[in-house]
Amino acid sequence: EPPSESKTPNQIPDRLKDITQRIKKRQLWKEPRKQKQLVNLINKLEALLGDE
Repeated sequence: EPPSESKTPNQIPDRLKDITQRIKKRQLWKEPRKQKQLVNLINKLEALLGDE
């Protein structure tokens, strides 16, 4: 389901959990092109934590 602007911020934790589970189930990191995209996304998520 495509991301929608109407989703509430409260859904973010559930969406993160769901996406993580689906990535693990499909083992997307084993596909070279998707592996690079995953690394970039993870780096961006980690950067969000940089102000801790």
